[in-house]
Amino acid sequence: MYGLVIAVVLTRMHRARATATHEVHTRTPVAPTVVVIIDDTAAVGTTTKYQHSVDIDTGSLSKGLDFTAPQLLGPAKLLRPALLRVGGSAQRSYAVCLNVTEHPEAWNASCLTTQYWAALCGFAAAIDADLLYGLDPHSMPENLALIRAGGCPALAAVSIGNEGSPGTPAQFIEVRGAIDGLPTGRRRPLLVGPDAAMTPWALPYFVPLATEIIRGCGAVLDAASFHVYSFHPGDLGPPGVPGLVHGNLSALWDLRALRVAGDMIDVFRRDVLGNTSHATLPMWLTETNSVCDGGSNNLTNAYGNTPWLLNQLGAAGLRGVSMMGQQTLIGGDYGLLSGVGSRAQDPGWVANVTARPNFFANLLHRRLIGTKLLAVTLGPGTHARSSRVGPPAAASPPPQTNTTAVFAYCAANQTQPGAVAVVLINFGVEAARYELGLDGPLEVYGLLGTGSALPEPPTPEDILALVTSPSVYLNGVGPLSVGSGLSPRVVPAGTAVGVPALGVAIVVAPHARAPACAAESSAKQYTASTEVGGLLRSS
Repeated sequence: MYGLVIAVVLTRMHRARATATHEVHTRTPVAPTVVVIIDDTAAVGTTTKYQHSVDIDTGSLSKGLDFTAPQLLGPAKLLRPALLRVGGSAQRSYAVCLNVTEHPEAWNASCLTTQYWAALCGFAAAIDADLLYGLDPHSMPENLALIRAGGCPALAAVSIGNEGSPGTPAQFIEVRGAIDGLPTGRRRPLLVGPDAAMTPWALPYFVPLATEIIRGCGAVLDAASFHVYSFHPGDLGPPGVPGLVHGNLSALWDLRALRVAGDMIDVFRRDVLGNTSHATLPMWLTETNSVCDGGSNNLTNAYGNTPWLLNQLGAAGLRGVSMMGQQTLIGGDYGLLSGVGSRAQDPGWVANVTARPNFFANLLHRRLIGTKLLAVTLGPGTHARSSRVGPPAAASPPPQTNTTAVFAYCAANQTQPGAVAVVLINFGVEAARYELGLDGPLEVYGLLGTGSALPEPPTPEDILALVTSPSVYLNGVGPLSVGSGLSPRVVPAGTAVGVPALGVAIVVAPHARAPACAAESSAKQYTASTEVGGLLRSS
């Protein structure tokens, strides 16, 4: 009914493979296999710790945030180390008003007060995050005063303007002068820009705009920044479950649609940077999510966005993007931390937020994934099949596409060098089976929005319940909450891993002995945290 599912064999060609079967969540029918070859001799991509950055939209900042709230501070500490980017459309009108006597209060809806700036800087320091702050291009004297004032050791970078209201080349040059003039011994923030929107529907406007800005001030920039979204909210269905039922929801796991983000990164490199004399500037993807304009409730803050996130991290890393800021840590309908009423920011809303599925996906990826990517090649036998299950009355024919995305990395936080971590994403609506030809036992972290796999074949209602789930389960156990342990399921060498329909798994091979990963640090960066119940305890 839904076509043929593929499965994947990850192996070095010279290794023998065993046939024992192990399912991440529940036992599923054995599927055909497709060989995927990992070239572990050399890295094909390198990123940085900033690949796991998160954003706070200036719109949320301007409405007031309690940075001392345990529901915000505790979970955010788990996301260290990271870059916290504060910016967005609202930064065009949210001015700096430090040391202005008519704004002595801790928070003001129209401008950034001295006390509120101190609270934001203190929050970044408390979660061990570098801070990237987006400045309003209409208040340059105040911006320069903020940079020169000091008092915020966490401030690591600044940008000017956002998307349709960017900073001018002259403004970037002026800010660079202020940064370079800071006293010796002071941290000098990086300068990034222009935060152009690389979206399919806006390229005719933003490609020439971004190109012109970078031509004019690329010499003073430390990184070229841009944003990527794949969908408008209405592309997948109106917000809320009823709208999603009648929308093109399955585009979210159609690999052809998911490739849009990678294509936009390519456009930025080729058509923007490539048409300047600054083509080697580092690329910072300072804002991204699947759906723009605040996201889509019950989707971007639900499990359906988790396969997207892991795919986006892989696509950005392979293209040399050194910073990826997920929109958002809190706020909108795509917050890693969100709850009922959070988008409207009703009184006390921060106290009601909970960790959503992408929080745990981000956390696992940060804990397990290093900064080097390895080449993955699908071998013979790849099958095309339908990845779309629309409403029962859907009339349009389903798109035909491969249904598996695989990314291989050098693993992080391992006691032995040469460890490999593999991200498996099953975009199919049937289970997939993966055989790993990697040495030694495997550590399996399987995520799914429900505690058991979808029935086969699933109904559209089954799929809707999965992708709109506000919870996530690890290896069938959950739902996860802040304080839950993130322990893997360890399986013997040569074991095949089953991933359910629309499921994801990160598989670590500690004893893979990959030559490309031999120089990776053996230090474990994550230790038990008494503040949050040991969520990141090392094992």
